[in-house]
Amino acid sequence: MGDDRTLPRPLPGPRTIRARVEGGWLVPLVPLDLPDGTEILMRIELPAPAGDRPPIGTGAAILAALRRTPKLQSGDIEALNEAIEAGKLPVRAEGIFDELDRAIEESKHPQR
Repeated sequence: MGDDRTLPRPLPGPRTIRARVEGGWLVPLVPLDLPDGTEILMRIELPAPAGDRPPIGTGAAILAALRRTPKLQSGDIEALNEAIEAGKLPVRAEGIFDELDRAIEESKHPQR
């Protein structure tokens, strides 16, 4: 394939590469630093046609979801804010350990 000094060393574990089909053969778009005759296991994934949704759970699906603008109605933001307010718990200045410390101190000095 070429001079080892010019090709990056392969990373351990699976890699993703892009390839083009030429005459029924897959031709990598980047050089592979693999010895001739090395057998590899391939999973072929065709790019989704424009307008199609990528498979659920893939990185492409997550990016597509982030790029889509949600369809909100005028009251949606107000409803969200109300739900957040309704779910808030009261803030306590004391923690559970403060009560424990107080109980320990009171047990050391019982009132007469």
